[in-house]
Amino acid sequence: MPAIIRAFRQVAPADWRVVICGSGPLEATMRDAAGGDPGVIMAGWQEPARVRILLEHATAGLIPYPRRPDFMGACGNKVGEYLAAGLPILTSLGGETARVIEQGEAGWIYDTPAGLLRLLPALSGAGLERRS
Repeated sequence: MPAIIRAFRQVAPADWRVVICGSGPLEATMRDAAGGDPGVIMAGWQEPARVRILLEHATAGLIPYPRRPDFMGACGNKVGEYLAAGLPILTSLGGETARVIEQGEAGWIYDTPAGLLRLLPALSGAGLERRS
């Protein structure tokens, strides 16, 4: 995740924002990677009502989990949350999550932070509409 934040900071248009919710053992590392960039909002833990508001204003949902068996064997709650909000999903996961996304044309799958960055132009226009 910190690599994705650093990469995003290098190439994202100035008016783009990435909002990262939640807290946990990587929070400090991610804050360091954000480096105070106003385009990276470290929102911390949010109540469900606030998450709904954030989702209403989002363009896509990011699931940057590592390709570990415990993540790849199931379709996590983030997938359902993003799909219910009508958001296409960007994920590094394979397995069940990738199957759901590919079959439903509900987003994009990337292998590396550089791969994610190559997908950013797809987050506008017809490609985005079709996968939302």
